[in-house]
Amino acid sequence: MQLREKLLISGDAGSGKTLAMVGIAVKVLSTTPRKTFWIDCDEGLGRFREPFLADWDDELGGDGRFVYYKTEDWEAFYRAYKDIKTKWSAWDWVFVDRVDMEWTQVQNYYDTGRRLATEAELAQQYLDARISQRGQETSEEKRSKDKPPESIPVGTDWQLINGAYYSVVYDLYGPGNASRKNINVVMSALAMPRDRFYSPKDDSKERKRDPRDFPRFGMRLEGQKDLPGQCEGHLYLQWESAGYTVSTVKDRQRSLMDSVPINLVDPLGDPISGGLVEAYERVVGVKLGV
Repeated sequence: MQLREKLLISGDAGSGKTLAMVGIAVKVLSTTPRKTFWIDCDEGLGRFREPFLADWDDELGGDGRFVYYKTEDWEAFYRAYKDIKTKWSAWDWVFVDRVDMEWTQVQNYYDTGRRLATEAELAQQYLDARISQRGQETSEEKRSKDKPPESIPVGTDWQLINGAYYSVVYDLYGPGNASRKNINVVMSALAMPRDRFYSPKDDSKERKRDPRDFPRFGMRLEGQKDLPGQCEGHLYLQWESAGYTVSTVKDRQRSLMDSVPINLVDPLGDPISGGLVEAYERVVGVKLGV
């Protein structure tokens, strides 16, 4: 039985996350009839897009099976995903480079009062959410309904922020629209040393239970805390003295890898040859799902 891919690729800056994803995209495009959609959250694809993907890139004169979206904020990210859903077919692929950035973007977007609606609608949604949580409205809130929207005291509404974030990211990884279409999903996220987040003496419950930590590598994911639990496979890339390596943080379908060398060094070479796809299939003996 074929299972859709739900893969997270993490690593510190410069560890090869984008090029590893390019290798998977090229493999898909060159060996299957599937379309691929790439959401670029930090312009990481710039130097790889033309030499590797021009044959399929819709904007570069290719056959249209590679569709690229540059997203500078949450609204652009949301609109990109909305557009992708009108174009995808069963077993197509969606790549999201630096999905961790969207957790910050969605917070910034809603905290500054901007949304895919009017300011008045946003203010009313904040007010209604507070009232529904308590079951009744205060006399001050009753008076606020008759005032201009900007006079309503609006704080950070985590219910709204989480709902907006999950409407895209969880819809891709979880039992949403992507699941019903068997869409394959590959995302990358920045991982940084844990000591940048915690002091050596920090023994709090928050540190012990944070699902973004993977202590075996001394690293912690950036972004929303539920992201690691939503993926089926999580690969960690790093640059070591011997070159780029890939290790498995978790995988529910295949065997584990530990610091397996991969060739991601030559930007003009073939990202498949000696790359992530080959390393994965060579070590685990099972195809990556393309």
